[in-house]
Amino acid sequence: MTTLKQLIPQEFCLKCKGCCRFANVRSLWSPCFLLKEIEIFKKNGIPLCLRPKAKKAKLVYSKGCYFCPFFNLDKNYCTVYHLRPFDCRLYPFLLRSRREKVYLAVDKNCPYIEKIFGKQEFKTYLAGLIKFLKQPKIKRLIQQNRQLIGIFPEKTVVNLIHLPLQP
Repeated sequence: MTTLKQLIPQEFCLKCKGCCRFANVRSLWSPCFLLKEIEIFKKNGIPLCLRPKAKKAKLVYSKGCYFCPFFNLDKNYCTVYHLRPFDCRLYPFLLRSRREKVYLAVDKNCPYIEKIFGKQEFKTYLAGLIKFLKQPKIKRLIQQNRQLIGIFPEKTVVNLIHLPLQP
């Protein structure tokens, strides 16, 4: 599994009621899985319910919202946190397709991003993240798993940098 340091402190995350919940069953924001992650889940006996042909989690509906099948809605935590997908590890950053280019973007709706955007903590993390994403093995991983790249609406994200994915 690819190592990626989490930006948002766990204590902050666990108090938030935003992540892992979605407005509709086919949400652009629902987590997607790398082929390698699907194999790891199977190997560990963790049932993985994916939308057909999408490599995206099939969301569950309860208490007025859709949510990730690995999210415990009552206790507000991820039941597979130690194996969470690359897509989830990357969040609140995401890979966004726009005009046939891939960008590293950030979700403007994340309360932690709202708090630190533009500050030194954000800039330092972003510099490290860009360096991480530019590694040849990570670029190949993204090229082989295009489902990681979404078409997110302008009003919800901020493009940070163009990521050329050619080797």
